[in-house]
Amino acid sequence: MTRVIGLDVSLTSTGFADVQVLGKFSQVLSRAVTTSPVNANPTLRDRQERSRAVELRIAEMVFDGGPVPALVVVEAPAYGAKFGDPHDRSGLWWGIVDRLMRDGLPVVEVSPGQVKLYATGSGSLRGATKVTKSMVVRAVNDRYDVGPIRLRVKDDDRADAIVLAAMGARLLGCPIDPHMPAPNLRALTKIRLPEGLTA
Repeated sequence: MTRVIGLDVSLTSTGFADVQVLGKFSQVLSRAVTTSPVNANPTLRDRQERSRAVELRIAEMVFDGGPVPALVVVEAPAYGAKFGDPHDRSGLWWGIVDRLMRDGLPVVEVSPGQVKLYATGSGSLRGATKVTKSMVVRAVNDRYDVGPIRLRVKDDDRADAIVLAAMGARLLGCPIDPHMPAPNLRALTKIRLPEGLTA
């Protein structure tokens, strides 16, 4: 069995997708790790505990969900994001990535544009052709809410995580979406896999 995890890290709602492939059969589980909003003036302890809670929950789901993952695909930070504290977002991202890598898991990051491109065939991040979060959600439901997978999501965090895990599964030679259009597959061309893994 090949297991791939997709992570869209967020302080408020981290998207988590778990793809498990055995021969011609695949299973996709998706969840969101949510945290309560912090008060207007959180203390340093409040901020630390919030990040720690997300990190611990992700570690639990990764290591208690079946075989050791062959790959974890995490969305790279969105440096232009206008929401949340960028310092805290960065700390959470590195806390999770560091934890997984220290535990020996191969981790690869994928840019937000690559996620949009794989999902929709366009990686546009701005202007009239910008790919919105709702467009990614719609593409995920159109593609994966069919056949044996029957996966339907409403939020963009889980949708992004599913796309990330699907990209990882394809890179490892066990795609859950065997009939992807050529434009979408361009999203894979610049991904640098960890040492020892080949596309």
